[in-house]
Amino acid sequence: VYAFLRSEGVLPNEADVHAFIDQRFVPVAMPRTEKKRYREQAKNIWKSYLAAAHFEATDMLETDFFSQRVLVDGVPISGKIDKMIKDEQNKTMTVIDFKTGKKKTSWSSSDPDTAMQLYDYKRQLLFYTLLVKFSRDYSSYQVSSGALEFLTDDTTLAVLRYDIDVAEVERMRKLIVAVDKKIRALDFVDVSDYEPTLKGVMA
Repeated sequence: VYAFLRSEGVLPNEADVHAFIDQRFVPVAMPRTEKKRYREQAKNIWKSYLAAAHFEATDMLETDFFSQRVLVDGVPISGKIDKMIKDEQNKTMTVIDFKTGKKKTSWSSSDPDTAMQLYDYKRQLLFYTLLVKFSRDYSSYQVSSGALEFLTDDTTLAVLRYDIDVAEVERMRKLIVAVDKKIRALDFVDVSDYEPTLKGVMA
């Protein structure tokens, strides 16, 4: 979709996207009925996404930070960010991660498993913030916010936004340094005494 937008100056229509999806499914090895089900699901998701999402040719897709040689206090980190939106005027950046699971509408949940998943999602956005902050090409941008875009076949785009907390970014930085130090010393801590819950993870 973005490649089409950049080359043609307009978004592809629904038929163009369907044709692309059909082509991508040709070499996929799976039972015919299963392939048909997934193919139709993909078409429904993209129909919703094309109608609801905002597209700019300047959006950056699947940016791989391996070549950026990112160092956090001497610790090398890397990763790939699904989508980055740059605001050149304010020199800010929004980092976005695509999710294909059940959509989430809040960062809190009474369900223990969901609460743990949400914490992991937030930690992912914080990690992305550090990738940008210490990168070679994008360090002049401040990551002001992050978001999860849930790719579902709902008629409205499910987006869970997160205003980046500077204190949480700093905590993530310290954790990266501490974990790296443990790994290099082969000092693998026994965590069996902690609860297998979000409370245990935080402890």
